[in-house]
Amino acid sequence: MDAALEAEPGNPDWWFNMVQIYLTNFTQVMKIRGWDRAKVYEEAMRMSERALALSPHDYQLMYDHALNHFLADRFGVAPDWVRAARAWQEACKRAHNDSQRFECTLNEARVHLRAGNSGRARECLEQAQALAPDSPVVRQLLNDLKD
Repeated sequence: MDAALEAEPGNPDWWFNMVQIYLTNFTQVMKIRGWDRAKVYEEAMRMSERALALSPHDYQLMYDHALNHFLADRFGVAPDWVRAARAWQEACKRAHNDSQRFECTLNEARVHLRAGNSGRARECLEQAQALAPDSPVVRQLLNDLKD
């Protein structure tokens, strides 16, 4: 696993690929490295940040990094919702079209909902609704906030 990173440490694709390996094959990584689940997740996120540092304008890298914040619980790590929201905001800045901006804004709303910040969640949902007025997901989440 480490040979690719050692051969080309400046290649963001290798770092991204390692993140995917760590998060999808975590039991093997735990066995090979002698780590627990939390350590695997923390190292995967560190590698994700490294990939972003090497390719700071890459939408897909930022999107995947932001998405990986939703996995924290599965790895026994307390989610950092502030960092997750910031990651979605950064992904939105790199988005190439309204569809991508919608996804990022909707996911930021989900982060705020999980963090218990309904006011900010509502703002994000309203922004998402402006991008996709017919979205049933946004409509349902906004209705859930009214209850």
